[in-house]
This record gives sequence, C-alpha cells and structure tokens, in this order.
Amino acid sequence: MQRPTTPEHPNTTASVGGGVDRRRFIKRVGIGAAAGGVAWTAPNVVTAPAVFAAGSEVSGATWTQLFPAAYPPARYGHAMAADGSGDVVLFGGRDTFYLGDTWVWNGATWIERTTVDAPTPRYTHAMATDSSGNVVLFGGFDFTDTVGDTWVWNGTTWANKNLATAPDGRYGHAMATDGSGNVVLFGGRSGPSYVNDTWIWNGSAWSQRTTAGGPPARGDHAMATDGSGNVVLFGGRDDTGDLGDTWVWNGSTWSQQSSALSPPKRSDHVMASDGSGNVVLFGGSNLAGYPNDTWIWDTTKWVEQHPGTMAPPWVYSAMATNKGGGTVQFGGGGSLIRSHDTWIWR
Repeated sequence: MQRPTTPEHPNTTASVGGGVDRRRFIKRVGIGAAAGGVAWTAPNVVTAPAVFAAGSEVSGATWTQLFPAAYPPARYGHAMAADGSGDVVLFGGRDTFYLGDTWVWNGATWIERTTVDAPTPRYTHAMATDSSGNVVLFGGFDFTDTVGDTWVWNGTTWANKNLATAPDGRYGHAMATDGSGNVVLFGGRSGPSYVNDTWIWNGSAWSQRTTAGGPPARGDHAMATDGSGNVVLFGGRDDTGDLGDTWVWNGSTWSQQSSALSPPKRSDHVMASDGSGNVVLFGGSNLAGYPNDTWIWDTTKWVEQHPGTMAPPWVYSAMATNKGGGTVQFGGGGSLIRSHDTWIWR
C-alpha cells in the first residue's frame, strides 16, 4: 500500500535550505485566535518579483481574508465544489485525525451539515458538480487504504451510489465539470502507481474514455473549467518530480497547450473558475519552496496576477467558485500547522 504524498508522508522529498524537506513548515510564530488568522514562517516562500514580466497583469482582483462567525476546524487535503444553488460544499480532509464532516459556505459564513449517511472520513479525494447541480465525490485515502466509492450530495443529504462500474480506488486525482455538464476525472495514484485514465460521470454512471495523446500519468494536479466549457489541467507530480504542463479537455479529447508565460512547475496547488470565464490557479509546492503566486487562464493563455494582498502559500488547501463572485479558498497547511482561514479572490 502506498500512502499519499502529504506534508507528513511525502512519497518524494527534496532538501532545501539546510536539509529541510520542502513539504515541511518549520516555524509556528503565532496564532490570531480571535480572528481566525495565522501568522507563520515557512521555508523558501516564493514571492512575486518587484519587476513584472512582460505579459503579466496587475488586475483589479485581489485576495481578501474573511472572518466568518463560524468555520470548519483547521485541515488539509479536503475537497470543495459549488452545488447547483451556488453554495460551496466542503467535505473531509485531515488534521490530527481523518475528518468526515460536511460544511456549506453560503457566501457569508460556514454552516455545518449533519446527515445520517455520509462518506467515511478521508482526504486527498476530489469533488465536482454534475449536470443536476449535485456534488459528486470520488475516492481518496481513509484510515488504511485508497477508496473507490462514489457519493452524491443533493443539497441536504449524501447518497452512496454503490456502482458496479467505476474508476479504481485512488487519491490525488482531480475532477471538474465540462461544458456539457459531465464531470471529468483524471489521474491520481492507484496502488503503487500514478495513472493517466480519464473517466466521465454523467449524473448517474461512470464511463471510461480512451483517447490518444492525453496527459501523462500524475497525481496532485488540479483542474477547473474555463469560459469555453473546456476543462483545464495544470501540473502535478509523477515519479520524476513536479510537472508544469497545461492540458485542455474539450469534451472528447485532450490537447496540450502552450503559453508564452506559464506557472512554474508545481503540485498540491488549487484551481477554480472565478465565475467570469477565467480559471484561477494559486499556490502549491515545488523545489523552490511554497509559491503563493496567482495565475489566470483566460481560455487561451496564462496571465500572472500581482494583487495588492497575497494569500498565504498553504499546501493541500481547497478552492471553488464563490457564490458572490470570484473564488473561495479554505484551509491547507503543513507538518506543524493547519489553517482554518477563509480567503476570497475577486
């Protein structure tokens, strides 16, 4: 059994600055408990340059930390997706223990939802919204091994679909909704190996799509839907290290994209649609450290953003389209700290 690559259990390591593992935060310097904020220091945090590269952009959007009256406990490795009403559903993750709680972000605050039936506690799973506005959850890693179950959230309850045909159990995969309303699942780690299979959830069943020339096998990548209805995939890692390639799924085939500027190689980052047709990419980890840069995919190219406020470079956070516009990001962390921060990009 192969454990997921996490701050506690990296499958691959690289030493930076005095032999510190690149996935380990090194100093907890304070907690703003009353406000829910966290102040901390991490190794090799990569910040934006003082002189911006040609083709980069300083937009009106920025990162803003919110301080809702209620919020989920700190965690990493959770998943989020916006349902048909626009509310963002959060499930699972890990702190000291595996978590199996469900929370909903209504655009202003977090509300915990307790249901009779729910997925088992897990992390490094994936979630996306299907054509009916339901949130579908697949896979992850629980107490002992990978799981391959499919659950659907209809706005009030979870239902286990108990399907005969489904992807193999895996973790570190990614899911997003294409322009036709199908949920696309790609990659992850299944058993000892990274995989490169593509699966489609049509709202009631899984079917595998075999295409030539798709992305190589990987895990800990991210995907989101752009304004053309295409699913954009960036980065991740394979057995050789972090990746920095961009791929687009148009509903039937994958095609690799080129852009004059592109985010540096990374894994453990997050991506989501901002509601205006752009895909937002943030953070992650790579050999240089923990980049907290923000990039926009505008359906044809990557454009780096240089906001006035930058969110902390959490690893294994989650992000989804925010009900009030932009994107909402929650949680993340490292080996010595977990976050329960809520940040908005808009």
